[in-house]
Amino acid sequence: IKNILSHNSGLKSWIPFYKNTLKNRRLNSEYYRKSKSKDFGIEVASDIFLMNTFKDSIYNYIVNSDIDSNPAYRYSDLGYYLFQPIIEERFDQSLDIIIENNFFSKLGMTNTMYSPLQKVEKVNIIPSEKDRYFRNQTLSGYVHDMGAAMLGGVAGHAGLFSNSNDLLKISELYLKEGVYGDQVYINDTIFALFNKYHFSDDDNRRGLGFDKPALKVNESSSCSKYASSSSFGHSGFTGNLMWIDPEYNLNYVFLSNRTYPTSRNKKLIDMNIRTKIHDVMYEIFAEK
Repeated sequence: IKNILSHNSGLKSWIPFYKNTLKNRRLNSEYYRKSKSKDFGIEVASDIFLMNTFKDSIYNYIVNSDIDSNPAYRYSDLGYYLFQPIIEERFDQSLDIIIENNFFSKLGMTNTMYSPLQKVEKVNIIPSEKDRYFRNQTLSGYVHDMGAAMLGGVAGHAGLFSNSNDLLKISELYLKEGVYGDQVYINDTIFALFNKYHFSDDDNRRGLGFDKPALKVNESSSCSKYASSSSFGHSGFTGNLMWIDPEYNLNYVFLSNRTYPTSRNKKLIDMNIRTKIHDVMYEIFAEK
């Protein structure tokens, strides 16, 4: 589990499950329907419903995938897919309900959820991409990640929607190492375990789930070069970033839909915008 959470397990970086459900680059009618039914109940996007049994196929693809005999650091969310059914069996509830009941509702995070179209008007949700390779529609309110969409929008590796105000609440919980409003949500021993370099000898900067500052001076990283070794956070494919630094009492939340209109747009990454802003924040602290 530590290897998986630290992206040091030897798993492939990803598997394009959706490609196995296409025929001539279009949705294969063997797998999809335009309306929901008993056997086709997984809502992938507007008017696209996947056959229920394909969820098991996704897990089988992961379990049967090749694993490197000498694992090294390689970002992979495949193991995170597998944590979902383990957690759901343990709590006897679906992942979205578990998180809502134990964290979001108690923290007042009313704008953080899976499958937001069930609760929020579409006009209040920014689009993530004009999908021209899978769902062939503008994605708004549906998770951008293809694999998470094929699990119905609730997954162990992706699917959450939020806003800056809510993310500052969860970042405050992280900043206080599991405490928010005098209530303990995560005990300090567990928090310390997750916010730790576990495979630094393998040149792996990751904690458990969390990303951490670079181990080497010239190594690229998600955070500012000024961030302390006790800091942690995570970046997202669609352009988002959250970083917490207890040493400076600093929370940083950056929201973007850099994948709109297309995920081929990499300007945010190439120009290193998020990290440069983060640098300025530390420079302001230094001036004070």
